[in-house]
Amino acid sequence: MFNFKDYSLRVHCFLARVRLALLPHSSNGIVSIDSLLSPLVNISHIEKFFHWLYTDDWNGDEAVLSQLRSCLGSVYNLEEDLLRAEHLASQYGDLEIILVRDAGDAIESTTALSEASIRLDSSLVASRSSVLSRLIKKKENSEERFPLVLDESLLPRAFLPVITHFLYTDKLDLNLVSSSRAVCTSSLSEARAIIAGHSPHSYLHRAAHLVHIARFLSLNRLTQLCEDVLLSELSLSTSVPLLLWSMDGGSNWLARLAKATIIKDFGRFANSPDLFALSSPIMEELLSSQFIQATEVDILEGILRWGEHELLKRLEASEPNVVADTVHSVSRRGIKRSEMDSRQLRNIVCPLSSHIRVDYCLPPFHQSVEWAYQKGILDRGSLRDLIVVCELLSPSKDFSILPSISDSLTTGESLLDSVTM
Repeated sequence: MFNFKDYSLRVHCFLARVRLALLPHSSNGIVSIDSLLSPLVNISHIEKFFHWLYTDDWNGDEAVLSQLRSCLGSVYNLEEDLLRAEHLASQYGDLEIILVRDAGDAIESTTALSEASIRLDSSLVASRSSVLSRLIKKKENSEERFPLVLDESLLPRAFLPVITHFLYTDKLDLNLVSSSRAVCTSSLSEARAIIAGHSPHSYLHRAAHLVHIARFLSLNRLTQLCEDVLLSELSLSTSVPLLLWSMDGGSNWLARLAKATIIKDFGRFANSPDLFALSSPIMEELLSSQFIQATEVDILEGILRWGEHELLKRLEASEPNVVADTVHSVSRRGIKRSEMDSRQLRNIVCPLSSHIRVDYCLPPFHQSVEWAYQKGILDRGSLRDLIVVCELLSPSKDFSILPSISDSLTTGESLLDSVTM
């Protein structure tokens, strides 16, 4: 608390200690600054100055700000002071956080504890995270002095430097993630992920993992920053992993954007292997969009490719264990389109083929369209019947084939003659 003349103003001790180097020491937490300031300084200037301490935003005379900073020892800007506070807290912080692989066995291995321990300022941590604030209060109410122990499954040690940097600077730096301590994967699975373009060390993978940690700790700003990183990495090649992650508890906002990305370039997406990762409900939702950018033939071929792959997976799942993973298995020898069961394929793609506008399939004699007609996947369009009717009613045709229409015309002409008479 600061006393200035007859006024009392409250400021966080952590912030005052970091930003004001000439602040006099006080044992009871009450500091009088009357002797440090000029008589021309009033309470309005002090209130604006304390607002500047938190935000670096000054709305007033620059000369007054310069005088207050000189009198109270505020030399650096907010970002530099917080970076310096982050460095000092690693040595002199009053809150120690320890990560263990099993929080139930808090004191297990001295080596393991020292590898995943960090010191922070409790007041800053409590102000940024409501979850950690409750844990800190519970710790302070206890008579025993012990560090704050967290399970590493909730807060992996690889992301601890990133979160610490964010708490002090409000910025996200994914380069601080330790590659050697990132999400544990075997060398084979990691190699496969890199070949598929889904490296566990990519910004996309790290941000997607960090989002869940930020939500658990109630760090809303960090969640937004991670979603911004995911959005910057969104493309047609990453749309499916992002879509599946978003629909599995990720982000509804990113799910909508990923779907829009696929719909915008569905013609190219239908020829990519990412098509096979989508489920039938997701495919149906995409195909039902009025903004899908692809020809009807491209959509049909994409549906057929997806249906054949789905049928192949079902055949592999139904194989006996003796045949599976042998040269005689479906996964090894494959299956031709002519050998596929038309009924099973039709049942798989039926919910999707209903979204194809058959009358707009151009050219109408395309090989895939004709094959879909033969297998019963598509029905002949209603416009074809309408064309036949129009041809029958053409003036060049003989109306004798339609006696009912000729009789109606004759009756109409006789009625007109009677009226004119």
